[in-house]
Amino acid sequence: MLFFKNFLSGFHLSARLVIPVILTLILFAVSFFSIIIPAIENIVMDRKREMIHELTNSAWNVLAQLENKVIPGKYTRKDAQEDAVSILKQMRYGKDDKDYFWITDSWPTFVMHPYRNDIIGVALDDISDSNIASVLSQINEVVEYKSEGFLDYEWQWMDNPLNVVPKTSFVKKFDPWDWTIGTGVYIDDVLVEVNQIKRKFKIIAFIISFFISCLLLIILLQHNSEELKRISAEKALQDSEEKFRSIVEQSAEGFSLCDEEGKIIEWNKRAEINTGLKKSEVLGRYAWDVHDDIFCEEDSKEILSTRLLIEKILKSGKIDDTTKIQEHMLNDDDGTSKIIQELIFPIKTLKGFLMCCISRDITNIKLAEENALRQQKQLIRADKMASLSILVSGVAHEINNPNHFIMGNIGLLENIFNSIKPILHKYYEENGDFRVAGLNYSEIYHDIPEMFSETLAGSQRIKHIVQELRDFARQQPDDLIESVDFNAVVKSASTLVSNMIKKSSDNYSVKYGTNLPIIQGNFQRLEHVIINLLQNACQALPNSSKGIFLTTSYNKKTDCIVCKLKDEGIGMDENVLKHITDPFFTTKRESGNTGLGLSISSNIINEHNGKLHFVSSPGIGTTVTITFPVKNKITS
Repeated sequence: MLFFKNFLSGFHLSARLVIPVILTLILFAVSFFSIIIPAIENIVMDRKREMIHELTNSAWNVLAQLENKVIPGKYTRKDAQEDAVSILKQMRYGKDDKDYFWITDSWPTFVMHPYRNDIIGVALDDISDSNIASVLSQINEVVEYKSEGFLDYEWQWMDNPLNVVPKTSFVKKFDPWDWTIGTGVYIDDVLVEVNQIKRKFKIIAFIISFFISCLLLIILLQHNSEELKRISAEKALQDSEEKFRSIVEQSAEGFSLCDEEGKIIEWNKRAEINTGLKKSEVLGRYAWDVHDDIFCEEDSKEILSTRLLIEKILKSGKIDDTTKIQEHMLNDDDGTSKIIQELIFPIKTLKGFLMCCISRDITNIKLAEENALRQQKQLIRADKMASLSILVSGVAHEINNPNHFIMGNIGLLENIFNSIKPILHKYYEENGDFRVAGLNYSEIYHDIPEMFSETLAGSQRIKHIVQELRDFARQQPDDLIESVDFNAVVKSASTLVSNMIKKSSDNYSVKYGTNLPIIQGNFQRLEHVIINLLQNACQALPNSSKGIFLTTSYNKKTDCIVCKLKDEGIGMDENVLKHITDPFFTTKRESGNTGLGLSISSNIINEHNGKLHFVSSPGIGTTVTITFPVKNKITS
């Protein structure tokens, strides 16, 4: 009997001690492997991506330095390109110094690859290896839209062409040479580093588990010391919980956890900051009730929908992508509002599913996006008005003043004619018909009032035309859906600033390209760019003997429309040139220039997927080249 009593006592003691510890270890393991380990993997991968990003920028700078020697004529571009290939081909880094850089162009073909001389200069259609062809296409696609970016693909292991493994790379385009530079890391190398970290953590976890197992074994063997063993087990459990809470509390995101019934069991400090509710106010309450208190849902359907969603997650452990991330408006006591974004997901346990909610305050992000959009529109409007001030002043000087004289004199002349009309008519009745300005008086007697009226109407029409020019300042929609003839854009812009051009230069010419495709875009915004560039060119001329030359063309090879504007003005040095498209940068501040024109023009060209390129030399002049691909051309 005593044996059975001891056995049953030991069994109940073991169950009472072991089960809570096992549950705690499971919760710790789930949190550890589902949150911490993935986070470590992401950190390591992000670090590698940042490394290849910086390395590619360093290699890109080598090309930029060589190009800087080409611009002043110290170097030919061909020599610079040969030196660039030689330098980058020798650059190595990483384990065993076998990681390398490579270069492609926009055809696309490989210009340089340290380990694959057989594919250098080979066109895409002539490459037999479909994987290499796919990589070239991916590279071209990335740099075509963003100029730089990451891509994932499979490539040979270093200098071993028989071993093809996954790889991630960063590529960046060097526009002056139409080259793309890239380098990458092998995913297997990253996984090796991640596995080393995992291994260390697993050793620590194994040591902790081994310690707890030994402790439990001692408790089971020495069941007569039941109270001492219970205290030791509680302490071990408390330590584990404190580790978990420490991880949660230090999180930069709001963290809450619901048990299988939907009651909140965890609520960290960041959740308190995001919601304004203390941990003591929410623990033990149902999640949908707390959600109602936080976001003040007045619609009973919304409250019911929240409850049904939480109950569904806890029951099935599944969640739709449409409801996984939610955004809610939260009104603080001080009358301000903020936007809270929630990411909810289930955590599987032995008893069922828990629901985890990670929240963050995205109010500033939303405000920043709205402010950026609003400021961009305001800048466009401000620059347009600045351009209009120049146009309107010219029109007012050249048209309005003489037109006012015409309108004033017409009335005076009409009154003079009405005053002498009886005298003329009396003379006509007494002496018969007579000649006036080569015409018979009887023929023009009834026409003269009509002439006055028509002349006044023409003068008013001139006034109306000037008013329509002022209406150019009205805000237009930003949709790029119009059918645009680029030659028509240039013609319209040249007409609008013709007065300024005549005053600034005696040598202005425009050469329109033939067979330019009709494209989709915004006529007025493209016109705005040409106006701004023409105004800058006029202002740059030292005297009227210097010329301005404008050309348009279509490059079938690159499928691009090209517009070049060259002036023989004062030019710019390198320090000015590198800041020319920065907002509010100007060298003519004292004359009232805002410094917004070229910045906004650059943004407009970027919206049309184009590029704005400047080449300038002090005392010689400036050439502005606009290119944008005709990807959205309309078939006639």
